[in-house]
Amino acid sequence: MSDRVTLASVFFITLLLVIGLVFFIRGSFKDRTTTQEFESDLDRPTLITQLQDYFRNRAYRVIENDPTQQRVVFEGIVAPSLFLAIFVVTLAATGLGCLGLVIAIATESSPQLGLIPAVLAPLAGRLYWQKAQRSEQVTLQFTAADRSDFTVTAHRDELITLTQSLPLRAIEP
Repeated sequence: MSDRVTLASVFFITLLLVIGLVFFIRGSFKDRTTTQEFESDLDRPTLITQLQDYFRNRAYRVIENDPTQQRVVFEGIVAPSLFLAIFVVTLAATGLGCLGLVIAIATESSPQLGLIPAVLAPLAGRLYWQKAQRSEQVTLQFTAADRSDFTVTAHRDELITLTQSLPLRAIEP
């Protein structure tokens, strides 16, 4: 009786691990676009030049420039991370291998057969690689003609890098 209870609890925990793994893999390529307001002590022409140089150096190009609405839209290609692809494959192999071993023990099969699901792990890396490489847009919207306050809509990581690279202060809502 206690062996069945132990096996059931191990299976349950392993199943939770696999569910978490699926959500982690989905999260690795999920769109995380956010909007943040910034202010700067730089005069507006200098700020605009620095922003254009920053995005140009990060391989973005201007796809829309609307002076009447004081808005500029940049576009760039986000490249997938080789490290994250390897990490996702490693996690998938570990999770699927654990699930396979628990199933092999539960069905009293050979433990070597339990490692067969781990062969599917490269599919997780391929899924990440295909979904992570995408076109991304950054929108700059200035709030007033005479001030250096502006709103940026971009990926969360891009906003973090922007604040580290330029003298900007985030305006809290």
